[in-house]
Amino acid sequence: MNSEEKTGVRRPRPESAPTARRKPAQRKKSAAPQKGKPAPTKRRPIKDAEPKKRRNKAAEAAAERRRRRRRVVPADTGKQQRDAIPEVVYTPPKQFSRNRFLLQMATMVAVVVALVCVSSIFFKVKTVKVAGTVKYDAWTVREASGIEENDGLLTFGQAKAAGKIKTALPYVKDVRVGIKLPDTVNIEIVEYDVVYSIEATDGTWWLMTAEGKILEKIESQHATGVTMITGIELAVPVGNQAVAYEEVMQNAFGETIPASVTAQERINVLKQILQNLELNGIMGEVALVDVSVPSDLQLWYGEKYQIKLGDSSRLAHKIESMQSVFLQQEYLEAGQIDVSFTDEEHPNQVIFVPFVQ
Repeated sequence: MNSEEKTGVRRPRPESAPTARRKPAQRKKSAAPQKGKPAPTKRRPIKDAEPKKRRNKAAEAAAERRRRRRRVVPADTGKQQRDAIPEVVYTPPKQFSRNRFLLQMATMVAVVVALVCVSSIFFKVKTVKVAGTVKYDAWTVREASGIEENDGLLTFGQAKAAGKIKTALPYVKDVRVGIKLPDTVNIEIVEYDVVYSIEATDGTWWLMTAEGKILEKIESQHATGVTMITGIELAVPVGNQAVAYEEVMQNAFGETIPASVTAQERINVLKQILQNLELNGIMGEVALVDVSVPSDLQLWYGEKYQIKLGDSSRLAHKIESMQSVFLQQEYLEAGQIDVSFTDEEHPNQVIFVPFVQ
């Protein structure tokens, strides 16, 4: 035990000497830079190098992650993936349910029956409108279509009605049948506006289209009112049927036709000539088409001009050249126009030879 515990008297502690306080160091004022000399730069304290290394490693790791994310897939990888055989996953077939099948079939039949009943009750034909007819009236077209009043508007058969019209009416070139709810049928007709006359073996004359379709029989005096076809004779002409022809051995001028020339060749060439005349809009001006000899095709433009087409090559160009001659030479005198382009001296020119007066 120390003396304080023994005596119970506490001695006072000696006072410590006062410590001198240090004044904060004052920053020296930098001298003003002299003129012409740069101001002195402040020196930064050197930081610890170890944290800087850690930051560089972190930045490099982040850059590496970015490069990995931006890595470009090779061009052939997608193709290889597409060409790769997909994995086959086997799924066991569902057990056939006869009751389910019968239920589905019964549902489909019920829906069809319901639609037919609704259409037959609520949508019936009340009005038939016909447009585009010149040769036939609206009632004739309606009778040919077979459409009756109170027929089902959705079930009468549009294609079947159009076929009946084209079969019954020869001058109908095209027909379209449509419906308009609740009760209207619309029929649009396109008729042949240009026809040609052709003679049969029995001396009768018939009208024909550029596609080779026989329309109807006409009187001989009416044959000159349209473009006449010579060099082919009809065998057994039937209205609204394709051309049936006979071999002829003489043309319109009584000249002999080579036996090697067939009627099939002439009818094919004739169709080309007529279709090109219609494309150029000059079919009404041509009075006669002679296809007796496919190597020497001829036209008569009105009564003044004889057109020599030569063979069947470049028919479209030849007919266009013929038309350009008439457009450029409005008052051209009567004569022969050669557009066969077979002249040795002028192979690519149209040659005009006036008739001897």
